[in-house]
Amino acid sequence: MSLAFDNARAVEIYTEKTSLFPIEETIFNQYLAPPKLILDLGCGTGRTTRHLTDMGNTVFGMDISPQMIKQAQHLHPDIVFKTADACDIPVPDESFDAVVFSFNGLDYIYPEDNRIKALKEIHRILAPGGIFIFSTHDVNGIRQQKRNWRRKPRRYKGMYFKENTVYGELITYYGSVSRNLNNLRACGFQDPKYYDNNGKSWRYYTAWKH
Repeated sequence: MSLAFDNARAVEIYTEKTSLFPIEETIFNQYLAPPKLILDLGCGTGRTTRHLTDMGNTVFGMDISPQMIKQAQHLHPDIVFKTADACDIPVPDESFDAVVFSFNGLDYIYPEDNRIKALKEIHRILAPGGIFIFSTHDVNGIRQQKRNWRRKPRRYKGMYFKENTVYGELITYYGSVSRNLNNLRACGFQDPKYYDNNGKSWRYYTAWKH
């Protein structure tokens, strides 16, 4: 993930975000009924970690940004947070019932080979029957979005675009549905599904480890 998120402005913006998106409420309620052991990857300052914990689950938060993790620990002292890289998750095989990677955090892992490496790591740490829930930008959304967050995307390489955002300059992945589904299957996941998201430039996906 780009460390453009590891700055005071990014932490401030993430701290202000406390509620779930409607699509998150729907998917979490459907698939994450407690008690489950959940890893919240790319947890930021703990927005989803808090909600998943309050549902009655045991949740651990991880993020590559030390500043995000520091703020998450401050805001939610009852939850365990750790700085970690999604491409090298420091937990044993088959440790979690579910892994959540919300708010398109997966899209800031570059290049795509590393994105695939992260998917394989997530598959490794899921227990059999475990679920992976994540959101990711849709390439069709580039033409639809209203350039909120001062985005000025320009093609970088492959499915990636450089963007100037309120967080700083980011390299962001915009994939197609078919590419995302194929990548999930190639990394060992089964029954991948995607969900429409009210015209937003990103979608949620679910996939299972059988």
